[in-house]
This record gives sequence, C-alpha cells and structure tokens, in this order.
Amino acid sequence: MTAVLLALTALDAHSHRHLEKAAALAAATGMRLRLAYCGAGHNVFDSPLARLEQRARHLGRQFELVVEAIEEAMTSLDVLRFHAGKSTLLCLTGVPPASQARQTGADWLARALRLHTVPILVMHTHTPSTYHKVLVPVSLRTDSSHLLRWATALAGRARIDVFHVADIPEVASRTLDDAGPIVLEHFMRHACVDVYQKMAQLARGLIGTRGALHCAAVHGQVPERILAQQRGHRHELVVVGCGQRRCLSWPLWGDPLAVTLTHELQSDVLIVPKAQPRKAWLPALGRRATT
Repeated sequence: MTAVLLALTALDAHSHRHLEKAAALAAATGMRLRLAYCGAGHNVFDSPLARLEQRARHLGRQFELVVEAIEEAMTSLDVLRFHAGKSTLLCLTGVPPASQARQTGADWLARALRLHTVPILVMHTHTPSTYHKVLVPVSLRTDSSHLLRWATALAGRARIDVFHVADIPEVASRTLDDAGPIVLEHFMRHACVDVYQKMAQLARGLIGTRGALHCAAVHGQVPERILAQQRGHRHELVVVGCGQRRCLSWPLWGDPLAVTLTHELQSDVLIVPKAQPRKAWLPALGRRATT
C-alpha cells in the first residue's frame, strides 16, 4: 500500500514554501502527496480550490510526483478525520511566534491532535527540506521504538540523537533520608547504567547504515532539557510521542509536552501517537551503525 502525505494549506504567504517542502519530503520517502485547503472563506472570483488544483499540477511537474488536490475544504473535524484516515502522515504549517497566523496554526494543531491516530508533522518554512540532524526524545518504554521507526523513515541518512531525560535525582532524593552517601552513590550509578543499557538495546534496532546514532541521558525538567538539546545541536527535526486522550478531553491539556515543543521550537516537530504504526509503509527494525 502506497503511503500518503496529507498537507493542509491555507494558501497564504507561508504556503508556497511549505508545499514545496512537503513535496520534497514526499518525493524523498516515496509517498504520494495530497493537498487540502484549510483556509477561511471562499471567493467566487478567486476560488481557493481552483488555485489548489493548479498548485498540485505545478508540484507534480516540479518534483515528478503524484500530487492530488482534495476537492473539499477542511471545514470541520469530521471532514479532516475522514481524509486523515486515508493518509499516513498529516503535515501542518508551523508559523513564527510573531506571526498573525500563529493562533490559526494552533487551532489546526489542536484539531489534528484530537484525531489520536495519525502522526502530525509541523513543518516550518525556514528549515531545510532534507533532515541532517534528528532529535528523538524517548521514555524507554515500549512505544520508543515507534519514534525511531518514524525518524529513520523520514531521515534515513541523518544523524539521529536518541535523548532520554531521567528522573534519577528525584528518585534518589526520596531515599536520601534513609540511606547514607555510599548507598546513594551506588543507587545513582546503578540507575545510570540501567538507563544506558536500555538505550543501547533500543539503538540496536535502528535500520540503515549511512546514518549515525548517538545516545545521551540527562536529568532535569523534560521540556527544558529537550529545548536546550535541540538548540545546542541545531536539529532540523524533533520526533516526540504523545499519549491518547479521552474524546471529551481538551488536547492542549492532555499532551502538554508535544504542544510545548511545537510552540517553542523553530525546527520541524513530528508528533507520533502511541497507536501502532502502519506496518505497510514503516520500515522494519534492522541494524544501524552506532557510535
């Protein structure tokens, strides 16, 4: 089954670069590209759906790619859910913090997060279309392998930094009153060794041979540590997981980490749900060189 990248566009000032990046990513990963209009209002003298169809033909010729324009505007969550259910990846436009379109982008991200199942790529226009450095924050749980599969699927030749933020000092502080310094030091050392063993075991499953893999573990506040790691190494893509929420829960409350990273980072962010990935397209776990 051919994978499909669904790109939502408002056909505004940011759309030209955004659609070109989406087309380049689809061509590099072998996906088909579908374009959907998510703007507000229709003008009978300048139909956005007609311009979208024209843009699809242009991108198809430019990238030698199969590009389709959906002949229906994304006017509700039900319409978005219907078309996203036929897609492998949903692509949204990331806008700068000072932009007037920031609130609109946040609204569409909130709607997309309520789908629970389709991964969401928030793509900025100023970042390169080819990813050379990818940051993958992992919790070392069973869903961590899903994040690595998506990282290798979108950037198979990139340097992938597997990053874990541990709560070791918080756990150790609770035992400080009942343990001496020697026992506490032994506990900390044992906990660090256990974390690195889990990360090495997870890294052995990465596919590919041309990319590089690096593992790092720190302690502290999770959002601040991830932000500092990305800004220090200038990753073009950050792959983060998100948990499933109840139907009535507000997505901005249910997943603060993914939303925080999307708003704070000026790099592309891929939000992967904990649901099982689509095995028809995602690569199987294989062997990858580790350093």
